[in-house]
Amino acid sequence: MKIINYNKLKPGTELLINYKNRLHLCTIVEKLNNTYKLLIINLDTIIYKNLDKGNYIKYRKYSEPLNIYAIYEKFYYKIYCDFCHKYHTYEKLGKNYAHCSSPYSPYAKHGFNILFKFNSIKECLLHNYYKYVLYHKNNYYYTYFINFINGDLCDNYGSNIFPLFTIDHINYVKKKYKDINYNCSNGGLIASIKNFILMMQTYKLQLFNYENNTEIKKIIKYYKSN
Repeated sequence: MKIINYNKLKPGTELLINYKNRLHLCTIVEKLNNTYKLLIINLDTIIYKNLDKGNYIKYRKYSEPLNIYAIYEKFYYKIYCDFCHKYHTYEKLGKNYAHCSSPYSPYAKHGFNILFKFNSIKECLLHNYYKYVLYHKNNYYYTYFINFINGDLCDNYGSNIFPLFTIDHINYVKKKYKDINYNCSNGGLIASIKNFILMMQTYKLQLFNYENNTEIKKIIKYYKSN
């Protein structure tokens, strides 16, 4: 957070100060020469401090969640908190509560609206699919599906049709690549494709900060209508 310009401090200004090894919210009552008369609000206590010698921070708060972009690491979102001066970790995008330990954090009441910029439609959909199978199905499906659409299974068939799958594609894989499907946990490949379709039809995707929303919405519409 930005350190106060002490020459501009006025009565009524709210500050965060360290008092008896704890962070407190206080209000400037008046300036007395080089000393400030402060009211520690939660203690209802008056103290006198020379603010030029302390590390005081101007109190701030928000009336709505702060939009903040995250980095993605090992299936979690990390945001840097400029109040705590450290990273907080989250499992989902969108509105989240603040993980700050202090009730005086500017994010304590409304939290963060966590955003993430996907680099491609494929990255966006696969990210959502991993989350979907992790919490709702079998996470082995993700491995089979990745191998399928990357061309490591079924002669690049999956990579040629991703991301628009139909029942005809499923039937083709059943017939043409019967042995491969069987070797994927006795039908896991077909199950992984079916679950991707089910996700696209029923799951609320975490994607609406992606730049290419128009194309994504076309894909969603395709699955909703089939």
